[in-house]
Amino acid sequence: LQNALATYIVGTSRLRQRPLNLMIKGASSSGKNFLADTILKLFPEQSVHPLTSSSDKSWNYLGDKFRHGIVYIKELTATTGAVHPARLLISEGSLVHMITVRRGGGFVTERHVTKGPIACISTTTKDRVEVDDETRNFSIWIDESREQTRRIVIAEADKNEEEGVTADELEVWHAVQDIIDKRAAWPIARPNWLRIVAGQVRVDDVSVRRYFPTF
Repeated sequence: LQNALATYIVGTSRLRQRPLNLMIKGASSSGKNFLADTILKLFPEQSVHPLTSSSDKSWNYLGDKFRHGIVYIKELTATTGAVHPARLLISEGSLVHMITVRRGGGFVTERHVTKGPIACISTTTKDRVEVDDETRNFSIWIDESREQTRRIVIAEADKNEEEGVTADELEVWHAVQDIIDKRAAWPIARPNWLRIVAGQVRVDDVSVRRYFPTF
């Protein structure tokens, strides 16, 4: 439940100027993608952008397609393709690409901009990824205990075809996101107790410097 809630909060944060970004970590078959796929169904389809592979250049011509969207990178591995553009889009908020093209008998320079911000959700079997990705994401781990496996097996045995989120329920979840979208630009007043929280936050990880302001 905590992992599901964390994933939903990250997805909702796409509407802010400094969204959160998430790595879901766990062994193969542990349910990483099941968790992400299940929660991302609660968001309007146009706000979720799943990627299983990509090239470096493909990121340069997206314009504002990903702006305030959720970029979902399934199974972050060497075969996934270019993840460095996602990393830059997270940290810089945009990608700027300059190319030279032939036009009218000469050459001109064109400027292509891919706009953020984005909330990026990735899954991986690695416990640690590259340091630049670790500091741009916070991580959650799938419960791989035998007890959890037993609960899953029993739940599957008891499940009937009618279980799951209905179309009407999904419509309600999507309507909630539409309301949040309309209100996302409203300023957030910082409560007085935030300084107390700041005094209790763990500081043994430098990623806190990035994520406490976002929080």
